[in-house]
Amino acid sequence: MAADGYAISVLNKSGEGLSNRFAQHNPEPMSADESEIWETGAPLLRERIAGFDCKIVDRHRSGDHIILVGEVLKYDSKAGAPLLYFASNYAEGPSPL
Repeated sequence: MAADGYAISVLNKSGEGLSNRFAQHNPEPMSADESEIWETGAPLLRERIAGFDCKIVDRHRSGDHIILVGEVLKYDSKAGAPLLYFASNYAEGPSPL
C-alpha cells in the first residue's frame, strides 16, 4: 500500500516456468540479472515481450481488494506470442502478426 508505482511484465509463450515460480506462496526472489528497473523503481522481468512501468494515480476499495489505477510512464514491446492462462490452464493464443 505504500508503493507509489508498479510494473507489469508480459511473458512470452515459453515463460511458463517463470509464471509458475511467481505463482508460489514464497517464490525465490528475483536476482539482479533477471530484472531491470525503470522510473518507478518497480522491477520488470528481462524475459518479457512487453513491459509497463506505472505510477499509481488512484486506489479504489472493492470488497477485500484494492484496485490500483496507474498512469503508464514507460513501456516497451517486441514481437512474440504472449503466455496465456485461463481456467487454471496455459493456452495458446493466435499467432502474432
